[in-house]
Amino acid sequence: MAEHNQAVETNLEPWMVPLWRRHRYMKRSDGRAMFTGTPDHKAETFREWLETSPAEVRRELGERGESATANSEATTTCPR
Repeated sequence: MAEHNQAVETNLEPWMVPLWRRHRYMKRSDGRAMFTGTPDHKAETFREWLETSPAEVRRELGERGESATANSEATTTCPR
């Protein structure tokens, strides 16, 4: 499992990795894991979650003291 998480991290921008580590085991409302499948699919689903959760992303980046650049990246369409 750890190898899969590392493979996901290689598909993310560096500023996304701490967020991924914090949320990688998130559950959907039905109790099933939100990020499933291949590492590429998990990374894509995580990027989609980032795009639909800009307030939460900004809050978490602010808590960690990230730069304004990372905050603005979190509110724009993430690279594919």
